[in-house]
Order: sequence, then C-alpha cells, then structure tokens
Amino acid sequence: MSTPLAKLAAANSLQLTNWPAQFAQQCNAKRIKRSALPTSLQALVLDAVARHRQDGLDLPSDALYLSTSGNAQFCFFPMIHRLASAAMTEYRVPVFFSENGMTWRQSATLNGYNLEALCLSRLEGAALLPTGIKQLNNDPVFSTLNGCWQAQTKLSGNIAQTNLKVYQEDTLIFETQFVSTHRLNTTVV
Repeated sequence: MSTPLAKLAAANSLQLTNWPAQFAQQCNAKRIKRSALPTSLQALVLDAVARHRQDGLDLPSDALYLSTSGNAQFCFFPMIHRLASAAMTEYRVPVFFSENGMTWRQSATLNGYNLEALCLSRLEGAALLPTGIKQLNNDPVFSTLNGCWQAQTKLSGNIAQTNLKVYQEDTLIFETQFVSTHRLNTTVV
C-alpha cells in the first residue's frame, strides 16, 4: 500500500546522478575549474580530495561549484564512490565557506542522504549551504547564513527514511519526511 509520503517521494524523486547538478542549481552556483580558485582554497580542496580518496571516493571532474550570497562565498564539489560489484554509489560533498572571500574553511561534508533531502526540498540559496555544524541531541545540525537545517536518516532493513527540517532563524520553514531512494546496496551504477 502506497502512503501519501511515499507518493510524494516518488513524484519528487530525482536520478541519483542528477543530485549534484540539481543541488548546484538550487544554490545558484557557478561551475568553475579548480585552477580558478584562490590559492588558499585550492590547498583545502586538495587536502579534502586526498582524505576522501583514502575512503575510495573519486572526484569525477576538475570542476567545482562556487556560490555567493552577499559577502559570503561557498565552494563545493561532489566526490563519488562507485562499487559495481555491490551496485553501490555514495556521494560526499565537501563544502567550504568564506565570510569575506579571503579566509576559507571547510564547513561541512554532506552525504548522499543529505544531498537527496536538500534536492527534494526545492529550497534555494543560503538556506541550503552550511556555514558550520553543531550537535543537537547527538544529531548534526547544519548552520546556514539564515538559520539551520537537519536531515536525519533512519535505516530499517532495506528501507531508509529521511526527515528534513529547515529553519530560518528560529522559525520552521520547511519539513518533509520520505522514503529515500538512496539505498547503498540497491543503487544502480
């Protein structure tokens, strides 16, 4: 039996390979080459790439995404782990933040469940890009320029259920719960 929640998830479902492009579009990000980044950010990006490669992830291209909101700038890029023998695909999206365009730091790393939830939210801009992470009841909460968001995924058997809440300042502006299409053991490569 299909619940209204499952129908909503199916209607909003995106192909796994489209999530990075969809996320970049929602964040009003421009695609740039690594060589066009400031030197201080290039070093952070290379360090993040090296760390994630140790876990079997790869950078599918030299392109990164840059998004600007006022004086704040964000840089992010998808790293992908494909394991054909297990029909598995996983994303990690390192996100870097600068308040002034000069001093950069890594503010967060999003996973495939986070990416799917943010894409399904259809929210745009500063509400999505994390400036940092804090803990609330042992769950990560991603701070943004305007508030915060939290995506919790609970795995039960072969089903992953994700709950996303987005706050602008202290006001809940968006909440959804859905059955994730991002299942590490059944994703088509």
